[in-house]
Amino acid sequence: MDKDIEQQKQEKSIAKDNTKYQKSNLFINAKTKRSLQEEKMLAIAMSRVQKLPEVDGNIVCEMSAAELRKLFNDESGSLYSHLQQISNRFMNNGMIGYTDAENNRFDYLHVVTRAKYEGGVFTLKFNGDLKDHLIGMSKNYTLLDMPTMMKFNSVYSFRIYEIIKSKEYTLTYKKENPCDSYELEFNLSEFKFQIGVADVSEKKVQDILAGSHTPNWDKAIEVCENQAYKDWRNFKRFVLDVAQKEINSSTDLILEYEFARGGKGGKIVGIKLLVTPKENAATEVSDVMDKEPKAKVVKKKKKKVSELQKLEMIENVIEFIEEKITMKDARALLEACDYEIEKLEEKYRIAKKQGKIENLVGWLIKACVDEYSEPVSVKEKKGQNTFNNFTQNSYDFTELEKKLLDN
Repeated sequence: MDKDIEQQKQEKSIAKDNTKYQKSNLFINAKTKRSLQEEKMLAIAMSRVQKLPEVDGNIVCEMSAAELRKLFNDESGSLYSHLQQISNRFMNNGMIGYTDAENNRFDYLHVVTRAKYEGGVFTLKFNGDLKDHLIGMSKNYTLLDMPTMMKFNSVYSFRIYEIIKSKEYTLTYKKENPCDSYELEFNLSEFKFQIGVADVSEKKVQDILAGSHTPNWDKAIEVCENQAYKDWRNFKRFVLDVAQKEINSSTDLILEYEFARGGKGGKIVGIKLLVTPKENAATEVSDVMDKEPKAKVVKKKKKKVSELQKLEMIENVIEFIEEKITMKDARALLEACDYEIEKLEEKYRIAKKQGKIENLVGWLIKACVDEYSEPVSVKEKKGQNTFNNFTQNSYDFTELEKKLLDN
């Protein structure tokens, strides 16, 4: 398919569907730290200015307090203070830019030049120098769905999803089947700046990045003070796992991810996003014989889990299960729940309410296989370990990794 024709189809789609809007890839790929409210406000404003004419050369979006309450589902009565906070951040931190040290070029611009609230109307005035990235775009933009973007409860889910979508067109365009799965690889430190976990605007960070043909993102993340979830386990739990859950449940994509390790001690240095459009997340279908008419049994695809992912999950299981279990036990539990660690956590919570359990690992395996949802009656035998008698164990995770990779 000709790329220009495909672009024209997207433009016609925008005109017919008020839920779609264009977002310049310059905005999507800019490394900036914003709140979820800021991101959603920009999405609403950008969608509006694309459908309105310029006013005296200015790119202006006006929104009433009533419609903003509806869009943000805000019945708290504190909309004014929220808008004031958003406006303050737009004016003080809302800058994007790019550098081209090889050709001695850089360009930094504020996205919003004025934010005003008066008479129940909130007005955003955009930088006129960004006109080509706001209206009339014919290339280098991503088509996004407003209802989808407004569903996100995490700013990191919002950012990861739009970053994926900005790469999707280029990665799937040349394929015979444009719905094929694809992979995106990132340096972990750069990725944290890109999704706003770390603040790229800090002076110490800028001093390291400025003027470099190949920015040292790892060094930049080390000096960055304004960053969340420095520990990778917390980053995984509160950023990646949340984004995966939100994207998989509320969008057109299925997201999986894995870490890349390198250097001494197998430190995590990168992240790979594994993306499958839902229309291609096919299930395996087999016929049931000797039935008239033939029924179909739909089997869910088994989740693909790399050895490194298994290691990370085993570490997590050993951490959140307070009782003493072995690496072999943790692996058996994960296999029982098809490596759906949230499912195992749920069964463990049920176990903690259950009282005494003769064999915790065996009980959890059965709970996963039989889909326990309520406390189940069990009979205690004397002389056997109970749930309450398990003790905490400590592990050498470097040795754990060696054993896992050797097996």
